Amino acid sequence: MFKYKVALITLGTSLFCVIFSGGIMTFSMAAFFLDLLKEDIILQTAKIANILSEEKTFDKKTAEEVLKKIPVFVGSGVRVFDRDFFLTAYAGDRSGIADSLRFSDFEKSELAAGRSVSGLRGGTVPADRRFYSAAPVFASGVFSGGVLSSVNFQANETRRKKLLNKIFASLVIALFISAFIGFSLSRWLLSPFSKIRAAVLRYSEGDFAPKIDIGSSDDIGKIARTLNEMSAKIEGLLKSQRDFLADSSHEFKTPLTSIRGASEAIADGVVSDPLEVKTYAARIAAEADYLSELVSDILELSRLESGAAVIQIYPLDIARVFYRTIERYEQAVVNKGLRLEISFKPNDKIGVMAEDKRISKAVKNIIENAIFHSKRESVIAIDCSLQDGFYFFKISNQGDSIAGEERAKVFGRFYRKGGAGRSLNAAESGAFTGSGLGLAICRQTIETFGGTIEFIEPQPPYDAVLFFKLKKAEI
Repeated sequence: MFKYKVALITLGTSLFCVIFSGGIMTFSMAAFFLDLLKEDIILQTAKIANILSEEKTFDKKTAEEVLKKIPVFVGSGVRVFDRDFFLTAYAGDRSGIADSLRFSDFEKSELAAGRSVSGLRGGTVPADRRFYSAAPVFASGVFSGGVLSSVNFQANETRRKKLLNKIFASLVIALFISAFIGFSLSRWLLSPFSKIRAAVLRYSEGDFAPKIDIGSSDDIGKIARTLNEMSAKIEGLLKSQRDFLADSSHEFKTPLTSIRGASEAIADGVVSDPLEVKTYAARIAAEADYLSELVSDILELSRLESGAAVIQIYPLDIARVFYRTIERYEQAVVNKGLRLEISFKPNDKIGVMAEDKRISKAVKNIIENAIFHSKRESVIAIDCSLQDGFYFFKISNQGDSIAGEERAKVFGRFYRKGGAGRSLNAAESGAFTGSGLGLAICRQTIETFGGTIEFIEPQPPYDAVLFFKLKKAEI
């Protein structure tokens, strides 16, 4: 049933287009024919009047000589009259000579004032309907008469009808041809829909593996490729969801196991020494803090990715954010013997469009990542530059390098370079690796602010360079 509906719609549309366009063309041609006829009469009248105005004398002999030299438009009649509006000479169609010089008082005053007149005039019978145009003749600057041209519409109607009949015959032929082409085209267009329908039915059952094999570059081929891309994205999202649940479960399992073991040791009296109890209690508190941060990061990433996060973007000084974050990790920098080289001062005003809370967390994750992956006694460089209305930031460190294919993966959820786990003793390591959501949150945050973030090719002596940009703002 669907095939027949589409075929009928295609066929009906093609027929409608031919009939509609043919009708418009027919009326347009008819109107064009009449307008062209009127323009020719007006131009002919003005041309003869100008020639007579340039002659030295204006009399019957002069008028007849001029009319003999100028070809009169086919089917029209030309009358030359004097200042009293009496006939002086004529050429072309001779019918209606007696009535041709009937002018109203208004038309006479217009001609005497040097202005042309035109219009429609009916004859003694309905068939004698004429269009006329009259132009004044001035000899030596004085109104001396004029020229009147007229054409019988009924006489030209026959030629117009012949033209319309030819157009109509062409439309009938085009109608049959378009019907045949429309029917053939509808059958050809419907052939790929069976493949699309079969694939869509599989999608509705939750199986997104089937691909639609249509290689054409037309709209149907584009639909097929769009559906293939959609199924691939849905399949990827489902896989990402499964991976996320598995990773989340693993991330929660480790600290929960640690909390359970420590709490059971205290509850069972295995640990009784006050210092040991304090150590185990501190471990429980640290793991609880980690779980709280993990839940917070998961919720934040979810809100950013779904667009549900309420974000207020306004101008702020990111230089202050950087130095405030660096002060927070001052002890970690000292423990690893790192040297920070920053291209801007604490009192430099670097205005960007962002939100203080979220950009502070992004900068914290970036600095923490740079410190953790830097080797001891190395340099971390933080550079800032302005270009095309954006502030460009580069955080370079010496230590773990990031290969080309890994640069996109590091912004994924729960990704840790080399599968490294988190550190449980922040004071000892000088940094804390976290849950593996830090860079994912950074990317979503900075992109929300209209910027971009990525790892770029490092230049010696650095092994990794994180680049991001934000829109400049006046502060």
